[in-house]
Amino acid sequence: MNRILINASAAREGGALTIVESYVAHHANDGSDYILLSPNVPISLPNNFYWKRVETKGIMTVLFALFFSLFYVVKYKSTKIVSFSNVNLFFTRIEKVTYFHNYLILHSSALKFFLIRMSLMIFGRVNQKYVFQSKFVYANFCKKIFKPTYYLLAWPGVTPINLAKYAYLDNFHIDKSKLKILVPIVDLGNRNKNIDLLYAAIDKLGFHNVVFFITSPEPLDINLFRENIKYVGKLDKESYNTQLIQSDAVLILSLFETVCLPIFEALSINRQAIVYEREYINSLNKEFGGIDGLITFKNVDDLCGIFSRLAKNKSVPFRADKNYFTGNWGF
Repeated sequence: MNRILINASAAREGGALTIVESYVAHHANDGSDYILLSPNVPISLPNNFYWKRVETKGIMTVLFALFFSLFYVVKYKSTKIVSFSNVNLFFTRIEKVTYFHNYLILHSSALKFFLIRMSLMIFGRVNQKYVFQSKFVYANFCKKIFKPTYYLLAWPGVTPINLAKYAYLDNFHIDKSKLKILVPIVDLGNRNKNIDLLYAAIDKLGFHNVVFFITSPEPLDINLFRENIKYVGKLDKESYNTQLIQSDAVLILSLFETVCLPIFEALSINRQAIVYEREYINSLNKEFGGIDGLITFKNVDDLCGIFSRLAKNKSVPFRADKNYFTGNWGF
């Protein structure tokens, strides 16, 4: 019987955790045995999965993936290893699959990402399959790292939010006098999330008829507070869905993303996604032949017109493409 080791030692929250949960759900009781190494036990752990708590951060994530995960391969007599740490085990001849899901690795000058790039160039050419979420990420990986011999393009899909589960929200009074915009940024210090663009937009244009809900804890710096910004803190999945349902749109400011699942989660419940125009979103737009409900902007002045139109008609009907929801986890 196949015995597959899953290295998800850094998948604590956000998109990384969602990816692991999706993989586990897809392989429930599929005839193979799985050993999952991760910080958190999945919401639903199938009978054919054994979970062991393993958590790594920073450079230890890379070292564990490249070398130390060998201990668990030997211990559990694994026939295959799937790594969600963007790099994979250098040793052994067992089947190896590397899920590459962090686009910043290809461009960021930060030491952590530089070390991952070097690790991929030095150790990543050994016989293994790479999984990429989109053509855009694959093409840039080939330019910046190398062209893999074996690879798979696998859109991760999005689990649609079950609105019936949140029907009780209809009984709550929600202030409709102002536009409510959800800004899914957990770490204000992450320059890639580009929160400074929102501060600059508010300072220039005011947006007094808009309330921005940012999913991060309140900052210590008093200069980061604005009258129409509410820091709601890190939200679990249920709380995030509630906040999204009560919002009129999501605002994505990122400079780089691989997929940016919050865009498609919003579209799944007919909430528009307002996205800073960058290469990754243009590529996704092209890949899907256009994304209904997606609005891109190039500068802060564009936002003024977008918010004005949205305030006049908050419920613009559109249909989310069913292809957004279908993920490929068959690896």
